Amino acid sequence: MYPPPAETPITTRFYRISTDPYDSSMPFWTWQSGTIKGYRDWVGAEAEPGSYDTLAHLLFLPIPTPGSSGAPLIDSDTGAIIGVVTGSRMYNRVEGLRGWAAPAETIFSMFSLPGMPAASEGATLNA
Repeated sequence: MYPPPAETPITTRFYRISTDPYDSSMPFWTWQSGTIKGYRDWVGAEAEPGSYDTLAHLLFLPIPTPGSSGAPLIDSDTGAIIGVVTGSRMYNRVEGLRGWAAPAETIFSMFSLPGMPAASEGATLNA
């Protein structure tokens, strides 16, 4: 089901933080498991998948480490990329700190903005 609902298991890549930059015993990144905690619209209000709400932000746990921005957010059940990690944010005192991601739906919509020709219309990149 896309977009996946809250509590869907996810996997993402986190950058490893080490106090010793010469420590090569661990890889620079590691895969972490977690869950989707919800969605927000552009003004920060709760948004629900399957409704007419705009899903502008995806909240998840665990909290990503610094340097993890840009990592894929993967639905553990289907293997589909459902978003891109953008960082973490303190949402409120009740919910606390959450991982913050751009849902794939939001990224996809950037490539279909009015005035931007689609590849099917013969769009090319000028080098």
